[in-house]
Amino acid sequence: MPAPKIGVLGQAAPAAGATVVAYTVPANRRAVVSTISIAETGGNSGTYRVHVGVNGAAAAVGNAIAYDIPYSAKQATFLTIGATLGPGDVLYVESSAGAVTFTAFGEETDVPTA
Repeated sequence: MPAPKIGVLGQAAPAAGATVVAYTVPANRRAVVSTISIAETGGNSGTYRVHVGVNGAAAAVGNAIAYDIPYSAKQATFLTIGATLGPGDVLYVESSAGAVTFTAFGEETDVPTA
């Protein structure tokens, strides 16, 4: 049985307009994503999107948890969400202008067995 993973669950710095995977919950594990940081590093403003694809579903309007939210140059935003994700769930991120780093913090543990 692997030990719980506490801290950074995943990171991504997608190109402008690209939707990428920041974190996928491994098989037989579950996770609580406590906070997502969105850090603009390039000096541009724009918008960002965050999606949760249940069981590997693709990013879509119907699974957005943040959609076209504006961000400013050289600023950071922290989303405190406490989202519980199951095995195979995927956290997707996207920024309109690029030069944005997304970091998901939380805890990953084993799925209990009967």
